[in-house]
Amino acid sequence: MRVYYIFPLRAIEFAYEEKESGLRDEFGVGELLRTDFEVPGQVCEDTFECSTSANAVVVRYATEPDETVIVDMTDGAEWKISKESFDRCSLGLGVEVNVSTLLVTGSTASLNGPPVLSTQRDAVYCKLTATFVKGW
Repeated sequence: MRVYYIFPLRAIEFAYEEKESGLRDEFGVGELLRTDFEVPGQVCEDTFECSTSANAVVVRYATEPDETVIVDMTDGAEWKISKESFDRCSLGLGVEVNVSTLLVTGSTASLNGPPVLSTQRDAVYCKLTATFVKGW
């Protein structure tokens, strides 16, 4: 088992500026990141584990012969995404993807639904057709 933690780039930038300005020492910056910005990553190889909504960034992708794209994310997860939705949502290196397991049934909401991937561009959400392949 591996344990990944993800920090938004803006949070790392903020923490760096806090340390460089002298407002926080390295321990204070570490505590700031852990308490305010930490997002758990993919920790299991064979099953998708996420009980919340989290963001990850595309770090690598490869088009397969069957018109799908294998995408590696910064959270350690690998996804198979249809070429159609990959193109429609303008997915590529460095693009942030939201992964959510929010399931709404009637007036009840829970975080144990199937994973749904989406991107946001110009304030418009784009849902991806994706299947979890493996972790790390």
